[in-house]
Amino acid sequence: MCSLVSILFSLFYLHSPVHPVSHQSSFIERKSAIRGTPDTPDMQVIKSADRADKWRGIRWWDLLKGGTRPSCGPEAKPRVFCVRSIGRLGNSLFSYASSLGVAMLVNASLLLWPEYVGLLPHLSLRGGIDNNLTVCRRALVRPERTCCIFQKTLVQAGRTCGRVQQLGGYLQSWRYFQHAQQEVRKDFQFRGIVLSSAQLIIGRIRRFNSFLDHEDHHRGDKRLAFENRKRNSVSRGMNVTPVTVVGIHVRHGDITINRQQIQMGYQTPPVEYYVRAMLYFRRRYGHVFYVITTDSRKYVMNYLLPACFRIGARCHLTKNNVFVDLAILASCDHVIMSVGTFGWWAAWLAGGEVVYYKYPAREGSVLRKYMNYSDFYPDRWIAME
Repeated sequence: MCSLVSILFSLFYLHSPVHPVSHQSSFIERKSAIRGTPDTPDMQVIKSADRADKWRGIRWWDLLKGGTRPSCGPEAKPRVFCVRSIGRLGNSLFSYASSLGVAMLVNASLLLWPEYVGLLPHLSLRGGIDNNLTVCRRALVRPERTCCIFQKTLVQAGRTCGRVQQLGGYLQSWRYFQHAQQEVRKDFQFRGIVLSSAQLIIGRIRRFNSFLDHEDHHRGDKRLAFENRKRNSVSRGMNVTPVTVVGIHVRHGDITINRQQIQMGYQTPPVEYYVRAMLYFRRRYGHVFYVITTDSRKYVMNYLLPACFRIGARCHLTKNNVFVDLAILASCDHVIMSVGTFGWWAAWLAGGEVVYYKYPAREGSVLRKYMNYSDFYPDRWIAME
């Protein structure tokens, strides 16, 4: 009898609107907590507050009848979303963008795991770094079922109690942040040496190739093309044909030699795919220049550059770090991507027409079962064999 009275008293105490723990939990809303300063809130207080939020509002007689906990009230909704990266740059950008999209639905802030420190000098990311993992290590993790498939339940963050949450998995779907595209583009603006390097390279390409006469170039009349370039430069831009810059990302390194990735079903496009894509853009825009970035320069020099020569396409192979390569591709008018998340983000940030390889995963493979192409590739992008 005494134990029953104790239980009823505890339930009544938690039901009371004046609960001391709920007031202490307001620490999480302090800006200093988000920035990871020494004023970071006591996680024991947060956990106690979550337990109180979990049972607040339930009546003891409903509990005796087999009732369950109610839905979260406004005070129990997430206030901070921790962002953790799995893998390299492209995966990190997906984790950030998808977490930002879900966090914006409940007006929550972002707190980044330490692996994002390397991105801060190059991108305009919001949120602080939880260097000591004081908050994020104890966040409520809500994992996805599988990668590359949009999971609607993850977007419904307001239905899950927990003031500090984290979305687990790869989160590789544009649908998670389709309502927050402007904010994602703002956070992924390049800066510093990465921005200046990309602007210098793309600027030179546009200035030099805009002086070339398209028809003279494809006839192979170098003398006439040179005279036209000289004449146009003297006229300070008069009668200049603008050039359309198309970026090409070629992934042919790890994906062809890593046994685990091969067994999973990863595929890389053949040279014929890039040729068809280049011819598509040339038919559509006429005066085109192609900028190539890759993780396998040997492959591009042995196969793709000779293909450019055969079809009379002007191609330039860059050699930079991954951030500059991404910024270069994002500065192009249109993009031809191969496979993977790095090329995906280059294409999305460029904002123009995108051609992607139609068969990134081998049919019947594990990867193909994981991927829903309509969730991974935006509708307006063009699939090509």
